Amino acid sequence: MPPKDAAKTKAKNAAPQTPCDRGPDTDPVVKVTVTAGQPVSFDLFYCFTPGNMIVRLDDQVLMNQPVPPPATVHVDVAPLSPGLHTLSWLFHPVSINWKAVSEVSVGGSLKRRQTDDNTTSPLHLVLDSVFLEVK
Repeated sequence: MPPKDAAKTKAKNAAPQTPCDRGPDTDPVVKVTVTAGQPVSFDLFYCFTPGNMIVRLDDQVLMNQPVPPPATVHVDVAPLSPGLHTLSWLFHPVSINWKAVSEVSVGGSLKRRQTDDNTTSPLHLVLDSVFLEVK
């Protein structure tokens, strides 16, 4: 049996986690329920290359700009009126070698995480959306 400190030493010597190594993806939910007044946020973590980012809420553009390093995009999506809303995003990387992790959180709690990269996306981009049902 290894000494108790072996686990601490192993964790201490492990490679640091990058923004794109954020943990497992959630189930691919298409609708997230939001209580009126709860803060909603969208985060995109991109690795290896910058690109262009577009984030939309219904027909409103929340962001449309190049995203150079730092490699994190954060958008607060609020306030939301009761009803069904569509949050959509597009990340178009400038390089063939890319990886991105998108997250949607409600009230500080992660509701959806999706990892995409150049080996899984035939479109060479991230194009995704989620419905936000505000009650």
